[in-house]
Amino acid sequence: MVPGVTGYPDLNRGFETSVPGLHIVGAPAAESFGPLMRFVAGTGYAARAVTLRVAGAERMATMAAPHAAAVLADASVRQPAT
Repeated sequence: MVPGVTGYPDLNRGFETSVPGLHIVGAPAAESFGPLMRFVAGTGYAARAVTLRVAGAERMATMAAPHAAAVLADASVRQPAT
């Protein structure tokens, strides 16, 4: 359950809930970001905000453990095709 006083999730600037990595866009985001989020017209703003948040989190993780990105990239290359 994602807490919210009004029945809608409480979202930060990157549309992220209190559950790390869980981003919610569309109608449920309207309580935090306004009624435009209920419509297709709001998708551009939402997409940019989520992208910046996710990219920032990825960048922070890479800075914290620079070798982790290389390990993950190497592991993905070695995955056998299914």
